[in-house]
Amino acid sequence: MSKSPNYMSRNGWTPDIIVFHVCEGTYNGSISWLTNKDSGVSSHYVTSKNGEITQLVDLDKAAWCNGTSTVEGAKYDYRRATNSLVRQRKTNANYYTISIENEGYSYKDNYGKLTEKQYQAVLNLCKTLIEKYNIPIDRNHLIGHNEIVPKEKPNCPGPKFEWDRLIKDLKEYNKKNNDNIILKVQKEYNNKFGNNLGYIDEDGIVGNDTKKHLIMAVQKEMNIQYKSKLSIDGIFGSKSKSAFKNLKKGVSGNITWICQAFLYIKNYDPNGLDSIYGPGMKKCVEKFQKNNNLSIDGILGKNTAYTLFN
Repeated sequence: MSKSPNYMSRNGWTPDIIVFHVCEGTYNGSISWLTNKDSGVSSHYVTSKNGEITQLVDLDKAAWCNGTSTVEGAKYDYRRATNSLVRQRKTNANYYTISIENEGYSYKDNYGKLTEKQYQAVLNLCKTLIEKYNIPIDRNHLIGHNEIVPKEKPNCPGPKFEWDRLIKDLKEYNKKNNDNIILKVQKEYNNKFGNNLGYIDEDGIVGNDTKKHLIMAVQKEMNIQYKSKLSIDGIFGSKSKSAFKNLKKGVSGNITWICQAFLYIKNYDPNGLDSIYGPGMKKCVEKFQKNNNLSIDGILGKNTAYTLFN
């Protein structure tokens, strides 16, 4: 349960932006202020220079830390944001953000630069949040408070906050995780299809052989489920495209699993290899469609499948 009384509903939004702040004060002093009902502010997390982390607001609630106004010209007007997502969404940024307040000062001591213990704590916290909500690792989704309200908070989280290092470390961690996922894909493929279609090396490396055998598997499944009479050649061409049937939220089975595997290969996260087309996969497909100039409907149809497998 939230330690701070200052929070509200996310109004239907799922958080996908992490916002970094500098406390302009001490760890304990900031926690005291952010849990004071009369302060009118809060944060999801506060970190100390010693690497401690305290959570003040539950993640399914919106903290009062990144608020924006929809009234043009008002204080905290979202239109002044330098972050494009904040401007596009035209609503209170508290709804879709996670706040991390860091002990320190923007123009005193370390000028927003975290101590090493604090940096490692923030890095590990970000890893957890990114995995939980499938947050992209880029400067559009990992931002400073100054990018939301540049007029009111021009120096938050401080000029020496280590953006490049944080992004680099998170991307390296994500790559290692993806390598592990590819190994899991290879193992599960060998379990499900290896006896009939041939085994692939379990090396955690995305090679042409892994991709070819996964396409062979989807062709085999379409022949079984749709009686498609496709040649099982590992090439997803026009005949395979024509035979493919829409996958959408609620369906499950081997074809869904193969599509999840291929999404991971293309560096998208469908929220697991569970063979179920759930909300996480729908969101992932929408992101894939957007990035590949496809119609964004969250349905994995013929055109999306053709792009995915090629």
